Amino acid sequence: MNRYARSRVRGRTVRGLPAAAYCGFVLVFGVVLMVMAAERSYAFVAGVPGQVAVSDCHFESGGKRDGWACSGPFTADDGSVHIDRVHLRPLLYDRPVGVVEAKVAGPNATLAWEPDPWLLLPAGGGLILLMLSASVLWSTLRPDQDGPEAAENAELAEMRRQLAARRAELAQLREDLFPDSTPEPSRRWSR
Repeated sequence: MNRYARSRVRGRTVRGLPAAAYCGFVLVFGVVLMVMAAERSYAFVAGVPGQVAVSDCHFESGGKRDGWACSGPFTADDGSVHIDRVHLRPLLYDRPVGVVEAKVAGPNATLAWEPDPWLLLPAGGGLILLMLSASVLWSTLRPDQDGPEAAENAELAEMRRQLAARRAELAQLREDLFPDSTPEPSRRWSR
């Protein structure tokens, strides 16, 4: 590879770096989303369904979302799990009265989640961002098989094939011109 071809390869790599940096940022954001939503996703998919008997509620405001923060004892529907105090998540729009349907991640959980499929949105979004950025990173950082270098290599291989064919024709012509003796090839024709 000549020095001009190397500079083109280096230039392509440098131009690909910002795309990789952006994808790395999106990848980290996707991982953060998945980690933040891991417990709620696990509770929704494989958690223990039951009810929280609301015993304490207070209104929270000033955060990301205003609503009622409630807690109370959790009892599983089948009676296998009983937790003395769990906090309901997400914050509730209306103050609950009585019991609230919820799911917990396990017997040592401190949070109970409403069984709402929309709670899977952050984890699903994080997973989609993770897969999307990983595929873009792979396509950006992998050796480019279909890029300009591959075309140049194919062209070079074709030129070598044609050169070999011309050398074979030349050898055949020499044999036809000098059938009795094989002259010593000159330096001009030798490799």
